[in-house]
Amino acid sequence: MSAMRFQAVLFVGLAVAAAAEGMMPLTGHVDLNSNWIPAGAEWESSVTDDSETERSMDDVFFVVTDRPYALTAEGSGGRVLRSSNSVFNFIGVAAGEPVWVVPKSSNPPENAAVGFGDLTTFAPYGKYLETEARVLPQPQTVALPWVRHTYQGMTYLGTGDGKFSLSDRIGSTTVVWVSPENDPADNFLMFSGTHLHLNWWFTAQGVYRLTFSPSAYLGPGKTNPTGSGEPYKLTFAVGPVAHWQASHFSGAELEQEWVAGMMADADGDGLLNLVEYGFGLDPRSGDVAGELSGLGLPVHSLETELGVTYQVLEFPRRRSEGQLAPLEYVAEFTGDLSASEWAVGVDEEVLDFTGDEAVLNELWEKVRVRLAVAPGAERGFGRVRLVLPE
Repeated sequence: MSAMRFQAVLFVGLAVAAAAEGMMPLTGHVDLNSNWIPAGAEWESSVTDDSETERSMDDVFFVVTDRPYALTAEGSGGRVLRSSNSVFNFIGVAAGEPVWVVPKSSNPPENAAVGFGDLTTFAPYGKYLETEARVLPQPQTVALPWVRHTYQGMTYLGTGDGKFSLSDRIGSTTVVWVSPENDPADNFLMFSGTHLHLNWWFTAQGVYRLTFSPSAYLGPGKTNPTGSGEPYKLTFAVGPVAHWQASHFSGAELEQEWVAGMMADADGDGLLNLVEYGFGLDPRSGDVAGELSGLGLPVHSLETELGVTYQVLEFPRRRSEGQLAPLEYVAEFTGDLSASEWAVGVDEEVLDFTGDEAVLNELWEKVRVRLAVAPGAERGFGRVRLVLPE
């Protein structure tokens, strides 16, 4: 497993605060709505959440947590191991490898449960017998007003090999609508006025921006096509790093590695986005203070106990329970910056936040690491190195 490594504390660069804002996370039941508007002869797409609030797809992202999936367990997440059944080869990873899924049913409450639907049928689409082999059963015996959502591709922001698939389970048959090969036939068909959830598969943690375009026939029958509508983009944030990125950057910026990537410095304050994520800073502000009291860059100090002098590093650390490959924090010390070797602190104390800062304890813990200073040493330096696994 590869990793990206660098020193966490940098104090160079001119801060240039960015104006764009992040997206809103959605969990729970979510409907994707696409409707043909006759008055404007155009398609309109939106998202409706549990509150029945209609939102722009450009303003929201769908949460997929990085914890093992369990049907009934509290805290269940979106991570499963790919089945050995060859029917799942379309996902693009080997059997036994981890994948993340937004399932068709029994979705964990902290994840988004995403389905296709429409708020209202504004146009009487043409009804016809759909012959697409993936529309089951075939042959169809009832003419229905079909709407097609054509998959146009994706962008991926992350450190893994991100692939996306969309499938359904009808009886004992697995129907693959979208696969990583991005076949031109990749699309999804549903008839207007209905609502349907599918299985959304992701092969790595990261931010996925999926592009679809709706189309239909206005009739009679399979005549008078609307043409492809304006493409809409769906944003899925798989895992905690992606969640943080989507919360701080716009959809357009999430397609720009040099802005929203973890090795970028969005606000020009000399701190990479990974440092801002690791210590709870705001990547948009150009300020090195934490977003909340108790968060912020490591503090380096000296203390003496029973006649022994120690270098000490204190810093906030993100909790990692249940995560497949959490961010790693490595506290290191040296007495000479010209030396190539740093010693890892071995005396670690993990504490909860208290008082007004106790609100941090769900996601954060307070860490204190120290290392004894060598006798006769005149100087001491400390750093916290962050390692982001693939």
